[in-house]
Amino acid sequence: RVYMPDGAPSLSMVSLMADDYKIGGVTTKYKIVGSDKIGGLVANKQADLAVLPLNLATKVCGDDYQILSVMTWGNLYILGKSGNLNDIIGNNLYVINLNNVPGLTTRLMLENENIPYSLTEQKSDNIKLVATTANEVIGGFLSDKMKYAVVAEPAVTKIMSKVSGLSVVGDMQEIYGEYPQSVLVVKKKLLNNEKMQKLIAKLSQNSDYLQNNLNNVYKTIEKYLEKGLVSAFTENLNTTIIERCNVNFKLAINEQEKINNYISNLKRIEPNSCNQLTSGVFYEII
Repeated sequence: RVYMPDGAPSLSMVSLMADDYKIGGVTTKYKIVGSDKIGGLVANKQADLAVLPLNLATKVCGDDYQILSVMTWGNLYILGKSGNLNDIIGNNLYVINLNNVPGLTTRLMLENENIPYSLTEQKSDNIKLVATTANEVIGGFLSDKMKYAVVAEPAVTKIMSKVSGLSVVGDMQEIYGEYPQSVLVVKKKLLNNEKMQKLIAKLSQNSDYLQNNLNNVYKTIEKYLEKGLVSAFTENLNTTIIERCNVNFKLAINEQEKINNYISNLKRIEPNSCNQLTSGVFYEII
């Protein structure tokens, strides 16, 4: 039983779903679910494997799961009709999931750039961060209520298609630096070393699959959506969208420094946003 949230994480497993890949040689059920459900599927041990945000993985892994790999890296972008990061000073910056990873990473970015920000008060020399949702951003730009917003791909492309003159005025991954966004967790002792190596080999081919089978990607996502869920992707899926989703499989044990640094930075901004990882949480190929 393999679960993943809609959006960029679903791209990270497309090649397996398209081939109906049998993990460990047994019948495998894949399902793309709403982002609000993925944590519960791991916490109650219903998932055998799951892709979920790194900060959430630190809270639900415990003794039952190990982190195998980073699946996606940052996919946050600043939208506006003109300007750059410094031009936002003195304005509101609307941020999706302000109290979660997008908002916390935005704050880390502003700190690194020595740009003052506030969650409560707008001044001429700071940026006020305001909570919003991806659905509210379209109306906000159309009504001129918003001048700048932080949004994740694939919502970025959808919003830009609805609002003329809108563009990416800041790539947060370039400004802040690379950070691990979602990871693949696997139940301990689910697969032996040989079967895990076969899974890793399959996952490492996923990026090539995305590049060479673009026409089949959306169909595959639609096929594995849970009933009633509407995907953030549309049929206009193209290479630009996929590139901005930043799907890049890397074994977590080889990325420990980046993972632990990002967790430490998140905890500095918001102590309860994630947990420090314990020894043995990263799966190690023997």
